[in-house]
Amino acid sequence: MERFIPLLFILFLSVSNLIAQDNKIQFYGNIGFSFFDQKDLSRLGDDAGGLHLGLGLQITDLIGIEIAGDEAPAFDRRDDEGPTRIEPITGNPYLESYSGYEYLSLMGTLTKRFEHDFFQSLNDYSIVVKGGVASYNVVKRRYFEFDLQNPHIQRVESFIAEDGFDMVLSFGFLYHATEKQDLEFSVRKVFGNASTLSWNIYWKYKFFKF
Repeated sequence: MERFIPLLFILFLSVSNLIAQDNKIQFYGNIGFSFFDQKDLSRLGDDAGGLHLGLGLQITDLIGIEIAGDEAPAFDRRDDEGPTRIEPITGNPYLESYSGYEYLSLMGTLTKRFEHDFFQSLNDYSIVVKGGVASYNVVKRRYFEFDLQNPHIQRVESFIAEDGFDMVLSFGFLYHATEKQDLEFSVRKVFGNASTLSWNIYWKYKFFKF
């Protein structure tokens, strides 16, 4: 985490300076889905998509800040060959497997709107780049009281098997459907131990300025 402190400090100073300049700050939210390559998913039958929820502040026409929560299916990890049968010394045996990833990201955003006199239709689009830090959790599940000949699960428990911080980067474009609503199409990469690559579509709604 220490390596991200200078980045967060610079981001804090930049936001503080822009707020002090009495800019009108736009508050917005976005919701959508992320899609992952099927060949990267585990063999547990998980969906290839995950839910995205975000809140942000557009501080100027160019820069902003956004916090987002994302989920991803359980990816096939090098140390996991699928569900593992655990037979404790006491108690009933159970199956253990990865169930998914959870992310909470803090990102700075750069948004540049196309402005072209000849190609007027491009004026409804903007390029958007996001970068920052993602806190992640790797979630496992335990399936208790099962019978391999006649599967019958009595209880399921979820727990965090791993957590940490890594860098996140996103690149895409916005389609400005109306004054209040945008559609975002992007590619998002989380680096490090929780590495994922996703294709995303979000609906963005601008609430108010203050």
